[in-house]
Amino acid sequence: MKKHIIVFITIILIFCFILPTSAAFLPHMVFAREALVNNRLDELSYRFSNFEANWNRFQLGGSLTISTISQEKLTNPDFVQDLGLFFDVNLDSNLQFNLRMSHSGGWGFSYQSLGSTLSPLNAPLQIDEAFLRYQNQNNLHYLGRFRFSLGHLGLISDFIDTPAEGLALQHQFGQLYLSGLFVRIITPQFQTDTQEYEASQENYLSSRIAWTNETHIFGINLVPDGLTGEKSFSFDYSLAQKEWRLNTELAWYSFHLNQNFFPDLPNYSVSWTPGILITYSNNLSPDTSLQIKAGFLSPQFTPAYSSLAHASRDQREWFLPNSQGVEVTWEQLLSANFRLNNRLICMFPVEFDTKKRLNYHWLGSLSKQFSPVNQLELGAEIKEYPNYSYSKKQLFLKWNLQF
Repeated sequence: MKKHIIVFITIILIFCFILPTSAAFLPHMVFAREALVNNRLDELSYRFSNFEANWNRFQLGGSLTISTISQEKLTNPDFVQDLGLFFDVNLDSNLQFNLRMSHSGGWGFSYQSLGSTLSPLNAPLQIDEAFLRYQNQNNLHYLGRFRFSLGHLGLISDFIDTPAEGLALQHQFGQLYLSGLFVRIITPQFQTDTQEYEASQENYLSSRIAWTNETHIFGINLVPDGLTGEKSFSFDYSLAQKEWRLNTELAWYSFHLNQNFFPDLPNYSVSWTPGILITYSNNLSPDTSLQIKAGFLSPQFTPAYSSLAHASRDQREWFLPNSQGVEVTWEQLLSANFRLNNRLICMFPVEFDTKKRLNYHWLGSLSKQFSPVNQLELGAEIKEYPNYSYSKKQLFLKWNLQF
């Protein structure tokens, strides 16, 4: 009994000494928890403040075009959607990262569609450009996948429609500019009677030297190593005045097949053959602009990466190899919100088999601008190339948005 009393008294004494001590630590535990919460809130607030402070380093935007295209029949038009997105980051005062993505497709088409001329709408986003851009007072460099053109007209080297993948360098020495392009390109897959050649990669080199002042630019362009043995060079000249501008490029192209890579192919070669483009642009009034272009391209003038239509799918030039003619582009502002656009080219072949016939391409449209970023365009297109066995007629309605 005495042992039980002694144990009970001992427990009471222990609790008498411990409880005040534990109670003394409770305020400190509460304060520590509040401090931890405050630290987390301060850290989160710092992150948001840092993000807001650096938000001007980022630029986001894009474009969306929804169009209907009728192939000579208005009863069942095709619907096409084109989406473009860009994301730019200013890493520092001289270095910038640029990302361009696109998505194109037709409504109502799937991967299993047979005979469809349109890609499916559920195709994934394509990365058009992803590059680092370094610029200071005398330098402009690109590294990655980017769009590039050698000169204003890009007659012998142009990667506007098909982005280049590699490195582009430009350095300024006063009024002298030196540019160089080193990229990797794809040799397409093809088959002969005796052997099938898989697609492969090879190097592509081009360079430019230009002299410039406030109104004149004179450049010399060189492609010493093009696609599978092509070589070319050109001279270009630009003159810019207050109301008008003149651009011209005179080029020569040659091709000698590398027999080391293609031993069973015939020794195909093209001696130096010419091509020339001349463009005159004039702002006739604040509401009217006119551009006249003349061209002569020999039948074998076929640089693989050029601004010509065969390489850029009508996005750059409408002239073709083996063509000579004139192109006229006229834009008229009808009112504050309506604009009329017309583009017409008439060409004759330089060499022809049986009959020399007129080839023409006309594109006209009327656009309604609801805001600087929202417009609706209605137009028609006729393309008749009898010497090239091609014909196209269509009406289209486009809704263009920028955001």
